[in-house]
Amino acid sequence: MASTYGKARPEGPDLATRVARYLVEKSLRGERSFVREVATAKQFGVSTTMIRELFQRLVGQGALEHVPRRGWRVRPLEQKDLDDFIEAREALERRALQLAWDRLEAERLRTMLAGNGVPCRSGCPARIDNRLHRYFIERAGNRYISDFFERHGSYFDLLFMWEGDDPKAAVETVGQHERILRAVLAGDREGADQALRDHLRYRHPVLTKLFKYAPTANESSRGS
Repeated sequence: MASTYGKARPEGPDLATRVARYLVEKSLRGERSFVREVATAKQFGVSTTMIRELFQRLVGQGALEHVPRRGWRVRPLEQKDLDDFIEAREALERRALQLAWDRLEAERLRTMLAGNGVPCRSGCPARIDNRLHRYFIERAGNRYISDFFERHGSYFDLLFMWEGDDPKAAVETVGQHERILRAVLAGDREGADQALRDHLRYRHPVLTKLFKYAPTANESSRGS
């Protein structure tokens, strides 16, 4: 499944996104249950071949594991998984910004800046434009950095997408994006790097809340 990392939220999720979301929800609940190709294919109205291909891709992205002679099993997401991803993400994305610096286009950056906005009145959602992340990675021109996010970004895309639905977290994200983009537009390398570092180390309150109430892997296995 191609990652949507750093892209705007799609209007209508494709099959890969819908299946991944289904598995991520199970993962966040701490389930270690088996999922069957035939039942999943019937649920989504597609062939078992399509589901098998998607499951094979998702194995490499953390949401699923293949158990020989038994099938596919949901892999519960743990706090360490998120922490490890964020650590690797920070190192690679900050490097991507350094590599891309002289190839960044001011007009593109201003468009992204305009795409982020806080609510103009109560009840309106914040506007989050995540394209700056993908833009830095693409302009870096390093295929190994790109490969990391294509392989591992899509699973976490869904988690961060849900966090964007939290009003307070969304406003925080908008402010962080604006700080990064304004620093880049001002030619402030050190300020841009610091702003990106702070953004990538954001504590993700919605995700922390999910982990707080989700059962641990051991608790899940005892209940199965």
